[in-house]
Amino acid sequence: MVDNHRTIYNPSNQKTYSGGFQTETNTRASWQSVLKTAHVAGQRLQCLCRGARGDGERELEVRNLESIFFLAKKKLTGQEHDDECRFYAPDRSKSGLGAYAEGVVDDDSGEFTIRVGMGLKMADETPASSFHRQTETGVPGSKVPRVTLLGLLHLLWEKSRLNHCAPATVDLRGNVGFRLLKSAERVFVGKVRLSECLMVFSNTKASKAVLETSVKRQRRAFLVAPLSGWNSSRPEAEQFGLADFLPQIEFTLLGDVWRQALNRFPLAVSAWRNGHKVLAIAQFEPNLQTASSYRGEIVGIALMQITDHWISVESSYEREVANALVTASRSFQKPLKFDADLEEVFPDFVLRDAGGERGTPMEVFGRSDLDYAARKTVKEEYYNRVYGVSRWWKWEPLTGMEMPPFPAPDFETGD
Repeated sequence: MVDNHRTIYNPSNQKTYSGGFQTETNTRASWQSVLKTAHVAGQRLQCLCRGARGDGERELEVRNLESIFFLAKKKLTGQEHDDECRFYAPDRSKSGLGAYAEGVVDDDSGEFTIRVGMGLKMADETPASSFHRQTETGVPGSKVPRVTLLGLLHLLWEKSRLNHCAPATVDLRGNVGFRLLKSAERVFVGKVRLSECLMVFSNTKASKAVLETSVKRQRRAFLVAPLSGWNSSRPEAEQFGLADFLPQIEFTLLGDVWRQALNRFPLAVSAWRNGHKVLAIAQFEPNLQTASSYRGEIVGIALMQITDHWISVESSYEREVANALVTASRSFQKPLKFDADLEEVFPDFVLRDAGGERGTPMEVFGRSDLDYAARKTVKEEYYNRVYGVSRWWKWEPLTGMEMPPFPAPDFETGD
């Protein structure tokens, strides 16, 4: 069976090249020769994935980097590829990826290169001088100059397709740590592959290797793991801990980094107090290795609440909707905001199985303050104008309104 997510076609000689031919050791030189010939001749190759609409071939460019030839998608065409294709990238206008300044998140080659708030080299700058970059929100309408920790977690989540859920995959959403690591293989922080500096829960062997390399190279690392359960008998300021993570690491916290996280993510903290799962992403500076343990300092923390099915949510009401969608066996997507400012309009969820190429936006209006009321009006006007008055779904739980029925599924359009 041909894996069209990897197969490349050359219209000039009408030959196809399988994923195995491109990657196996004994044919790698031949594949480089194919790419070099196409590059010199100015030929465009084609990706044979079925594409977002299930039709046509998508052109690829051959590029040369220090005599190594590789394929890259044409600029701004990532959303035209099938979402299982290596050249797929989400439409930036439909997520917070569009918030970044040019060059902050570069994905032309099918791999992402990002610029983060704090560099990896510990000698480059002190955490105290750069920590504000992890928390700055920017001026409304301006482009964001760096990816924060939360933005990085959203990128990994999106590349791992954990922001998509469908009946056929809902029971396959386990082994999240492994999926995050696989996605990290195609993300670079500067020139360093993210998988070489990312430690994840439930993966002791890989995390220990990253830790050893970080100590040796004096390099900061990222770690992702659920918070340990909240304990009502302990002061909250003393409760930073990670579940299912390397027991050999002894953490200290830089200054009031934990208190700042508690203040920055109040909804995630509330979910944590109520026994729900909350994921932490942190940046870590190793500073000592002993015979049996490692010591280091946490220099930045961001929090994201998730459901039992690993769906990212921002409130208890979103959690209710996500759980109801899973129970109803619906296909849906959670748009991630990355580091976009609050003026950007992104739906809380998008139904993918109710007809229409763009999906059906879903909004939960869960606040009643004046600022939020003004924001609610903006969103309602936007959805009515762009999608049509009856072509989006909303729930206003604070009015006493029960959760409305979901739009009926169109089984020809489900994921």
